[in-house]
Amino acid sequence: MNPLSLWRSSSITGKSILSILIVQLAVGACVHAYWMSTANERVLRLYFDSFGVPILLLFGSIQALCAVLVFRNFSSHQPLGTAWQYIMLASVCNFIGIIFKHLFSLDAAINPLRYLPGTTGQTRIFFANVGTVIGGPIQLILLGAGLYMTIRVYRQLGMVSKLKIADQVLLGGSLLYSVVVICGVVLAFKDHPERVTIERALTWPGDYLLSLLLLEAVFLRRAALNMGWGYISRIWGAFATGIFLASFCSLMNWLMAYGILTWIQVSFVWYLWYGVSAAFALAPVYQWEAVRTAQIRLAKPVEELGLSVS
Repeated sequence: MNPLSLWRSSSITGKSILSILIVQLAVGACVHAYWMSTANERVLRLYFDSFGVPILLLFGSIQALCAVLVFRNFSSHQPLGTAWQYIMLASVCNFIGIIFKHLFSLDAAINPLRYLPGTTGQTRIFFANVGTVIGGPIQLILLGAGLYMTIRVYRQLGMVSKLKIADQVLLGGSLLYSVVVICGVVLAFKDHPERVTIERALTWPGDYLLSLLLLEAVFLRRAALNMGWGYISRIWGAFATGIFLASFCSLMNWLMAYGILTWIQVSFVWYLWYGVSAAFALAPVYQWEAVRTAQIRLAKPVEELGLSVS
């Protein structure tokens, strides 16, 4: 049985991902409190390297596999088929980026490349840079294209109504975030060009693209709210949540770069990235749950279905 067949019969649900996330964040809160009181970085590294990376890999693999399953269930003539093709490619890029950036660049026993001859610190930096590009700008471009096509389809169907005051406030916040990113890049080159490293510069396109995704998230949020609390609203609500969380984490990092906040004050965002990964994994999981539910209902005999409806 191939992996996709195994996942078709699996019982992975949104509740499973949320349960794992809650446990991870609860442990993280204890680790963070211990680190703040003792300044012992060993337990911090143990948490992020030995436990955090597997969690990111788990969420990334679930996101990629479920996105592939969802895309395979769309036909070419369905309006959202092309949108999910881009979302699937973005999910695969995200998973590859996690492997390269968080696993292959890690100087720990969990990194399989550590046991290969010739692996050096430069090798790990190379994989980190490649992972930053694949899991950053490339992933966000593909995801942005998929979400744009989704919003366009929903607008044609009249499922995205006029934005309310709260949506307009969020739009203003997304535009402000774009200004923060652009000003940050300009100031970095102008004031301290010697501090501009390749590793840091590779994150900038992702930050700017994230600000554009934030605009799309506002429309997705409104569409999700208008649909009630079904599978469809959960799908796009999960994407919107992941984008908002990622934007907030990025904003905190920029405020630290401006010197407005210290790295200790923004250290809590380290743990929010697990929420980002979980939110992006939940979206295709909810879509796959919706597909499976529809398939089960269609597989019922017509008379049984009629009895259940009555």
